Amino acid sequence: MALTKILDGGTDFGGSTSSTVLISSDSTGATTSALEIDLSTSTDFAYQMLVLRGFDSSSAADMYMQLRKDSNDTYLTDSYLSIIGSHIMTSSSASSSQNGLWNGSYFRMVHNNVTTDGAHQLNDMKIYFFNTATDKKAVVGADRFGQNASGVVREHMAGKSGYADVNDRFKLYMASGNLVYDEYSLYGIKKA
Repeated sequence: MALTKILDGGTDFGGSTSSTVLISSDSTGATTSALEIDLSTSTDFAYQMLVLRGFDSSSAADMYMQLRKDSNDTYLTDSYLSIIGSHIMTSSSASSSQNGLWNGSYFRMVHNNVTTDGAHQLNDMKIYFFNTATDKKAVVGADRFGQNASGVVREHMAGKSGYADVNDRFKLYMASGNLVYDEYSLYGIKKA
């Protein structure tokens, strides 16, 4: 069994020199038209990861995301490439599908909508951000575990920005209605 050590407030996985740093968090939750979170522009991180817990929507809808350019504080509204694979289990069958965008105005983060179950908020997601602090095109990946109106959903997403810019913020929003969430944590994974 590998030994896990705590070093300088970060986690050392298996004895390597990498560590995880909490960049920002919110444990109070909210209902909002758009959840905007600042990304670190430090080049010390290999990537950043958002853990979004307990989310749903005020109307059954898909979730989208845009990145903001650090140079002029404007959100990119074109040239997003994204693909999503989905697996759904209902009371009567299992199915798989895919969807995405080519040169879209946003990253498509969800394509089988989320529940409107405000009492339970049955979705959790991890979003990974690569190359957001460099002059390379940003790469994004996501894993969603949760439920929609039909059944249990597992979705995985990959995307790439069409612009080579430093991105200092992102926003998540629903195709319609508000985003409701319990909490989030944004982590930076330091380079080795």
